[in-house]
Amino acid sequence: MEALEPTIYCVNPAGAFEASQERLNGALAQAFGATREGIDRICLPESFRPIFGTALNHLRNRGLNPTTDVVWSLNPSVQEIGNRVLVPHTHNDRNNNPNAVDVRDAAGDKDRTPGWMSLIGQRHEMPRTVVLQPGQQFDLARWGNQRVFVKRCTESSGVTEFPNVVGPISGQAVVDAVAQLHARNEPVQVQAAVPETGNGWDGSAQFFASDGKDGGVLRLLGITRQLVDARNHHFGNEAPVKINRRIRRALLKVARTLVNQGLRGAFGIDFRVSEDGENGWITEFNLRVNGSTFPLLIMLLLGKSNMCCVREIQVHEDLSLERALEFVEDADGVAYHFGFWQTQHRLGVVMFDDNAASRLEELRDRLTLGV
Repeated sequence: MEALEPTIYCVNPAGAFEASQERLNGALAQAFGATREGIDRICLPESFRPIFGTALNHLRNRGLNPTTDVVWSLNPSVQEIGNRVLVPHTHNDRNNNPNAVDVRDAAGDKDRTPGWMSLIGQRHEMPRTVVLQPGQQFDLARWGNQRVFVKRCTESSGVTEFPNVVGPISGQAVVDAVAQLHARNEPVQVQAAVPETGNGWDGSAQFFASDGKDGGVLRLLGITRQLVDARNHHFGNEAPVKINRRIRRALLKVARTLVNQGLRGAFGIDFRVSEDGENGWITEFNLRVNGSTFPLLIMLLLGKSNMCCVREIQVHEDLSLERALEFVEDADGVAYHFGFWQTQHRLGVVMFDDNAASRLEELRDRLTLGV
């Protein structure tokens, strides 16, 4: 990978997080560990200030050198912090690069992604997908008993009345799920579960795009396998993973098209691969910082070649942050996500080197039990 720009930046990040201050604050706090003293500035929420020193010492103990050049603000703007500030979000400066905003609006939401993929001639890379606006009915006769995922087109973070993704389900359960979201006046994406037979796994390709002399410069940060629980909830990632060349080419082609149309900053493209690795499908875009963005950046900063991360570990209520971080350091891990410590007593942790996944699972149990 080419060297990163002097600053990973984004201005006026509130746009994509305007519906969730919690998500904005959490993402800001994740970014801290990937900054570099003397190079980057970072905007952090006021809620992070009481634990800033403790987090800084831990990250330094783990071989990182985060910036101490901090702008404390809940809602940073261009006027307040300029364009040399690391804030974790897709580049959102309409004045300097309106195309970055336009392509995100055109392709980013689940009700628009299928149409955009058709426009660039890549719809065949997606599973069978339909978008239903409020009032449109799911055609059960055409889909039959095919298993599908029902996805909200307007996502939210945290615990909600209706999860962002439901499935795989089929038949009347799909009709009911669509009706439930339409009752909220929300569009719905229905996407076929792939492969239709056998098992598969979900992955995510993470990219960062910046301005170069001749246009956008695209960097592949890494390709990860998503870790999901029994409720199909994505809770972590591991990297690297191998995918066949056709799938990799499709991901890169779509990513380059997004960047050529003006997208800048961090973004991810999710995909699904059959168990044998021979077939793959692009399932959705996340044109923003993703859960594995900063673990991958930290992996690169430390010169590591593999990682496993869990973004929110529930820590036992009796453990102080200092004690919890001792557990993390004893296990040779790095706590990178402090955004939910103050409100939910949770940490995000990334592990590297041999047996990273099993070591992280042991640490997770220890933090949860407090022993």
